[in-house]
Amino acid sequence: MSKFMLATICLMAIALGTLLAPRITTRAQTQGEAKVNFQLTIHGRVMDREHEAFRVLVRGSGPQTTRTLMLCGSYNRRRAAACEGGVSYRVGLTVPAGSRIGFSFQRILPGGGTYTFHTGTQTINHDVTIGAEYDFSLVPVTFKLTLYGRVPPGEAFYVSYGFGFGESLEILLCGKVEPRGGSGLWGSGGSAQPCKGNGTVYVARHKLEADTPVGFGFARIKPSGNAQFFYKGKRLPGDNPLFSAWYSFGSPNGEQLPNMPQTGAGGMRTLSHVAR
Repeated sequence: MSKFMLATICLMAIALGTLLAPRITTRAQTQGEAKVNFQLTIHGRVMDREHEAFRVLVRGSGPQTTRTLMLCGSYNRRRAAACEGGVSYRVGLTVPAGSRIGFSFQRILPGGGTYTFHTGTQTINHDVTIGAEYDFSLVPVTFKLTLYGRVPPGEAFYVSYGFGFGESLEILLCGKVEPRGGSGLWGSGGSAQPCKGNGTVYVARHKLEADTPVGFGFARIKPSGNAQFFYKGKRLPGDNPLFSAWYSFGSPNGEQLPNMPQTGAGGMRTLSHVAR
């Protein structure tokens, strides 16, 4: 074989390699698409498998404004596998490479409400997995009320809490409530230890789901039977298991009222905690 022919073959091999290399190393770019997988891992025990559902909303992934992808459960004629604890669920879609998408992981609550627990935006240049977790594990929580001053006879205090669906639950912390008929605390009535002031603390304990948002409120029931909420809030039990508030009927014994923040576990620094 002549030197000329050998050189020609080498040049052809180099040119062929140059043409093939980009097709192998930049497959996503040449095809113009990338795969996005959304993955949800559920921890704890799902108590109501029949009505629990999770989905992810994706924005900016195509001609549609928002795409709905069911991860588990059924909702609005969209069906997926039943939601169970200790299991990971995955769903995916293909988008143009270089797209910027927004996403929201949502729990669909029994009764139809939704709770968004993980959101974000991301530019998709190649295949990627976006993950989230949800914890149904029960964590112990404490409802704590501190009373200051001298409490008049006939007073009662309770805490109410709920999850955004169904009825709220009520715990009588101190005092007595006469039954009025109906449901809940007001229906059956109830009695607890007498309400005393001068820094007396009343505590109730319960177990709630770690990642389920809880709305709560502390209320005073006057001898007339009228109830007045003086502190309300909302939070995840897994983030802070202490739900506390205080109420003052004045400080005849020289007690110093707590200097609590306006948000968080403590009561608010407002006159709504001081009896009038």
